[in-house]
Amino acid sequence: MGTIPSMQTPDTIPHPASADRTPQRFALANGRVVKVERMHSQRTYPSLLIGLPIEQVNDGITHDLLDRAMNMFKCSAVCLPPKFDEQGLMPPVAMTALLTSDAPVRNGDGSQLVVIWFREELPSESAVIESVPAALRDLKWNDYAEDSHF
Repeated sequence: MGTIPSMQTPDTIPHPASADRTPQRFALANGRVVKVERMHSQRTYPSLLIGLPIEQVNDGITHDLLDRAMNMFKCSAVCLPPKFDEQGLMPPVAMTALLTSDAPVRNGDGSQLVVIWFREELPSESAVIESVPAALRDLKWNDYAEDSHF
């Protein structure tokens, strides 16, 4: 695969999948081993200055995150459903990770997927990669991932 573009904007923080080691691999609940290639975090509501978002604003945010992820990484993406608080707010941090697997979904050389999920807080830089397996363990890889070809 070639160079993977960055989704960095003033409201995003890139998190290299590795500082001095290979990207983290972990097993999903179904046994598939995936690798974290790239990660980014950003504020969920970067432009909400006052008030509370309505359902259409929340829908627009999740659709925008999906569109940007698919355009930047040129592969399919899924946004895991956020947990809303009593005021209708999504968690304040949106995480985006490009995951790859050496095993194809159907007939490729491997498979890949961008996953977006939400957190209450941003883990420390040293703990951000370690937080991924728990957040994505139950991901239904075969339902969302696409085959990659080398």
